[in-house]
Amino acid sequence: MPCGAEMEVTVVRVGPVALGLPSLPVFGTLTKGLVVRPLTRFDNPRSPVYELVGRLAACAVAFLPSSMEVVSMPSPAQSAATGVDAAGAGTPWLSSGERSASAPLARKPDRSGAKRADEGIERIWSVNEWGRLYEVIVGDPRGGFLPSMRDISQRSFDRVSEEDLSKLRTGSMPEWVVEETLEDLEGLVGVLHSHGVRVHRAQPLDCTLPVETPAWQADQETSINIRDLTLIHGDLVIDAPSPTRGRYWEGFAVRELFDDYRRRSDHAWFVAPPRPRLPDCAYDLARPQGIREVEPLFDASNCVRLGRDIVIDINNTANRAGARWIQQTLDRHFGTNAVKVHCASLSSDHLDVVVVPLCEGRALVNPQYVKSGPVADCLAGWDLIAAPEMVAQSFHAVRDKASDWIGMNLLVLDGEEKTVLVEERQTPLLHLLALRGFRPAPVRWRHGRIWGGGFHCITLDVHRAGGL
Repeated sequence: MPCGAEMEVTVVRVGPVALGLPSLPVFGTLTKGLVVRPLTRFDNPRSPVYELVGRLAACAVAFLPSSMEVVSMPSPAQSAATGVDAAGAGTPWLSSGERSASAPLARKPDRSGAKRADEGIERIWSVNEWGRLYEVIVGDPRGGFLPSMRDISQRSFDRVSEEDLSKLRTGSMPEWVVEETLEDLEGLVGVLHSHGVRVHRAQPLDCTLPVETPAWQADQETSINIRDLTLIHGDLVIDAPSPTRGRYWEGFAVRELFDDYRRRSDHAWFVAPPRPRLPDCAYDLARPQGIREVEPLFDASNCVRLGRDIVIDINNTANRAGARWIQQTLDRHFGTNAVKVHCASLSSDHLDVVVVPLCEGRALVNPQYVKSGPVADCLAGWDLIAAPEMVAQSFHAVRDKASDWIGMNLLVLDGEEKTVLVEERQTPLLHLLALRGFRPAPVRWRHGRIWGGGFHCITLDVHRAGGL
């Protein structure tokens, strides 16, 4: 069945398990530990394999325990005919996944972080956000810390008022948040493996100790959002100079993996800008957003890679000096203007919750920041799809590091096959992507607002399909 074709799917669930049984033989996602991938090679209704799998699925339903919940998912045409909101209201993808109603995984996650991790990076090459994903690193929440917002670099990023400073919780991340996050990551790793992706795990860091230089001291945060500190383009690996002081050593979470790769291969080049000093004069809290041009600064997740183009948002986490340094480095590595850096100024957030490429020529955009017109010259002619309002995510009185828009921080597994991972509560987004011909897979991620990251933030793809 071609992408975007209409279908009727029956979703069958038991606790963490969800199956789609229907007019397509097996279609759906077991988002809490296991996944059934759509059988794209055998989706022809005339195929004997199609009929065989369909019969097997029907037999399986006959033996389902009585505790199973069976719901029907209408096709887009049926939704329109029955008046269901096009944004997906009422679509029975999965339950809300709130903490109080969360079902435990059938298999207890390995607290060492090494379970289901593949040994050693095989290849480093990634130039876009949508090519087929072959190899990825997943972050680790252990040792996470809620930093004090007294530090000027933290306040430059989050822009917390003096009145709210005393109300913010600080200290070690609550253990129940870490435990539930480890469960969700185990499910994510299972999803990635089921799609043939080779998975590596970042090293957990003890973020309870502050970072200190002769000029300043700042609290660390976490090693879960590993996208932020490493920018990979092709075989070039850049250690990003984050403007947030507490993230000074955060890139060490992936250093062991990269060191091992360097010992075994010379097919990648590792570089870093001058180590930033991050003086107080680099920050200007009087402006709504922005950091001064004292030295090159940027977070890697503030860059969106489009092959021969990279868009960087100049805001609280990147300055023009950083953009110039990236351009100079790309010119020296790939040749002058082989890859071009384009500066935008859209929001105070990381760009991967503002512009999210889904496949070549199509991107999901945040309507709060992208009103009309191209985001950058290199995106002229692209189909820009406005994201629906995100479903609110509770952060259980801990503290939020991101808005509800973190729900559009999705991960593309294969832009050609239209396969994307989406936070399971975002039913309007799931429905919109399905209507646009994509294969959205809902995956549990309960604490995105607390950690300040979604599936794109907490992963670092080291090998994707695509060239320059």
